[in-house]
Amino acid sequence: MSEGTRPPERPEGEAPHDAETPGAPPSGQQWPPPPGPGAPGPGAPPPGEHPTPPPGTQPGPPPPPAGGPAPPPPSGAGGWGAPPGGGYGPPPGSGPPPGYGPPPGYGQQPPPPGWGAPPGQGWQQGGQPPGQVETGLAQNVASGLSYVLTFITGIIFLLTDKRPEVRFHAAQSILFGIVWTVLGFLSQTVSGVGPIDLILGLAMIGMFVLWIVLMIQGFQGNHFKLPVIGDLAEQQAAKPM
Repeated sequence: MSEGTRPPERPEGEAPHDAETPGAPPSGQQWPPPPGPGAPGPGAPPPGEHPTPPPGTQPGPPPPPAGGPAPPPPSGAGGWGAPPGGGYGPPPGSGPPPGYGPPPGYGQQPPPPGWGAPPGQGWQQGGQPPGQVETGLAQNVASGLSYVLTFITGIIFLLTDKRPEVRFHAAQSILFGIVWTVLGFLSQTVSGVGPIDLILGLAMIGMFVLWIVLMIQGFQGNHFKLPVIGDLAEQQAAKPM
């Protein structure tokens, strides 16, 4: 079009071609416009309504109204968000796995083999050393005490002590006491008969010395055996109680 020419005139009532259609988006602007700050997103509930929780979930507290205090929790056990039935706890079946615990027989293991008394020592159950059973006395002490009152203490130890050595000294004390008592009775009966009275008197002195020797040998733990009487005492000690 040459300079100075005028564009053709439009008929009256006809809209220009470049005029914007009512309701159409302006040129260069995204349609529909993106949601602005605070605008509800797609699928959001209408303004003024609270979202509905999914089925099977515990509803939480409603949001506080704008500018007001938070609503109190509902009455009843649990409060907001508490599981029904009262309190939180371990899930069912959360205990220790089967078989968990100390092994069978723990703390009750038997003593190792060979524990106890050394061979040939004669220790009894409980770890007592030799000479501390039955009467509670050492073997040499019990053997020496069996001679103190001759046949009286001999009978006591023969009936209460099971140790062969103590039983031997107890039996020998009994036989020795019997012989000593018989000699004392004869010395009183035949007194004043000359040489017989002298012999019985010397025999009584010898029995007293022998009694002291027997006690010393017993306390020292020696197997001191008298002739004839000692053999009979060994046979008596070997008999079961």
